[in-house]
Amino acid sequence: MLHLLYALALLLLLCGACAILAERFTLSPALLPLPILSGAVVVLYLCGIAGFLRVGAVAVLLALAAVWVVGLVQYRPAGVAAAWKRAASVPGFTLFLGGAAFIWLLFCVQQPMFTQWDEFTAWGLAPKMVAERAALYVADPINLTASFTYPATSLVSYLFQRVPGQFYEWQCLAGLDILFLACIAPAAAMPRKNWAGAVLVFAAGFLLPFFFSVVPAGTPSTMYANAMADTPLALLFGGTLCLYAAAGGRKTGFFACAMPLAVLTMTKDIGFAYALI
Repeated sequence: MLHLLYALALLLLLCGACAILAERFTLSPALLPLPILSGAVVVLYLCGIAGFLRVGAVAVLLALAAVWVVGLVQYRPAGVAAAWKRAASVPGFTLFLGGAAFIWLLFCVQQPMFTQWDEFTAWGLAPKMVAERAALYVADPINLTASFTYPATSLVSYLFQRVPGQFYEWQCLAGLDILFLACIAPAAAMPRKNWAGAVLVFAAGFLLPFFFSVVPAGTPSTMYANAMADTPLALLFGGTLCLYAAAGGRKTGFFACAMPLAVLTMTKDIGFAYALI
């Protein structure tokens, strides 16, 4: 139950901040989950470099809460409620919120675990070490491989770990999948308020990674239960392009894409080249 309450509180803070900021900057709320989540990862990275990763996690939650406070002061509770109502009428935003809540609930019940060798040696072990020790680039005396992985996926996982000092594999996987949905939301925002078109685009974006996964014949795909960085890299690249196109205007699009581009460079080594593109 506590896992669900934490997820509900985090999603409420995140999506409420999206609705209020969309009202403030006259943007579609479906465009904001990706920059806000990416901004949270950048804050965690900077605090982690300084050796204060737990402080960074608290700072992210306080920043999201501060947006709520400013919104309630500026727009009054009635205005914030109206902003929520307008945001709920945007298909991409509602699909993101519903999909994120569904994934968290599904993974909380099923509690999937790591299944691939690379997850046990690097891509899964790295977020485990970061969560348990609240530090970036920690060195394990038994396995040093994970200390050389790129930090983006570990920090996304850290944001969604409920208990400080503890690590749950399913929360890591669910956090990465919520990032996936945030990458797909800008594409779903392009049909505007055309629900049929938005649902079709969102579904196509959700299914797209399956066409590029390589799994042995006869075995189920683990695309959405995978801690490796390949899929986040691809979806961040595509999601940032969609965000730029959907934001409209070169200046607006540039500022909206700044945080996702920063996270893209921290996902894999080739991410810096993709960010330059």
